[in-house]
Amino acid sequence: MVGRLVRSRGLLGADRRIILAVVLEIVLLQTVAFCPMTVQAADTGAVCYWIDAGEEENYIELTQTGSEYEVCEGDCLWSIAKQIWGDGSLYGNLVTCNKESVREADLIYPGMKLETERKAYIRRPGNGRDNSFWGFRGYQFATPARSTVGVGKFGEYGSNFCMSGDGVIACLVQDRRKETERTVSDWPACMEQIKTHVQENYKGAVSGLSFEHYRTQKEEEIYLYAYEYKIDLTEYGYDGVLSANVCVGMKLTQHLQAQFIGFRVDDKMDDVVRYVTASVEEMEIEDWDFSVEDSNMDIWPWAEWELEGMYNAFAWVEGCLRHMVKEVLDTEKEEEETITSRYPKEYTAY
Repeated sequence: MVGRLVRSRGLLGADRRIILAVVLEIVLLQTVAFCPMTVQAADTGAVCYWIDAGEEENYIELTQTGSEYEVCEGDCLWSIAKQIWGDGSLYGNLVTCNKESVREADLIYPGMKLETERKAYIRRPGNGRDNSFWGFRGYQFATPARSTVGVGKFGEYGSNFCMSGDGVIACLVQDRRKETERTVSDWPACMEQIKTHVQENYKGAVSGLSFEHYRTQKEEEIYLYAYEYKIDLTEYGYDGVLSANVCVGMKLTQHLQAQFIGFRVDDKMDDVVRYVTASVEEMEIEDWDFSVEDSNMDIWPWAEWELEGMYNAFAWVEGCLRHMVKEVLDTEKEEEETITSRYPKEYTAY
């Protein structure tokens, strides 16, 4: 069935890539062994930086951290806010997070270092009543719109708890680790390590690498990075490149660390992974004397890399996608060989 969709070698390269992308989405659905429950929720996850009064319960409120900005000649707080966030009216955020150094809005000088934190809001589904949560002993988190939950298997790669629908999100929940805390304690240095890892191992295959860092009202940390992963189809005897969008999120709460790896062939995953990651909550338990690792939230295999405590999402996504591409193209080849043996003349897809 899959092979029929991409049988003709007479198709143009661009058309073949589009068809292959569609088929990979079908394979995503067929690869996950679904639970019978399908969760419905409103589309959520996009970040906004202001909300109307009275709308607070409909949003997850976070603090988005940035980096230091060095004041240049001719700068004012309005122009800095415009440059950083695209909206000069947000200059008050600079005053708020630099209270010790900025006493008055017009008293800044060249060479001065400013912190660039600001409030950020992620919309909850519906009217703020989150009824699309999966709960486990000690914690819970939300599921994305139109998702079904099951075990995902992509050859030797997989996840015990995989949310599939508009893309795939694999979940890994562990007890909070000291090595993870050390790795992300200096987030700018961590970002540089990730960039170096990509440069040394995925040059030409990974592009558009971006990072986000948030803090919750409970002082919990949220880290995300996103990128585009490209597969050169000439490796499989076909023309063109297939691209997949990837987003990885991790939240550190008091007792646990939850990591999510999302990928999709034809659209971005940033908003949905951001929302799921931000939605992780610990239950109010008086005596936390147990491990969350018996909840069977695992991703395999484990690939070593430089960032201790963080799962190597690059290796996992590469393994999953290459398995899927090979599966689709092998199916096409088998069906094509069968048909050409019966009908040796030229044929086209139908």
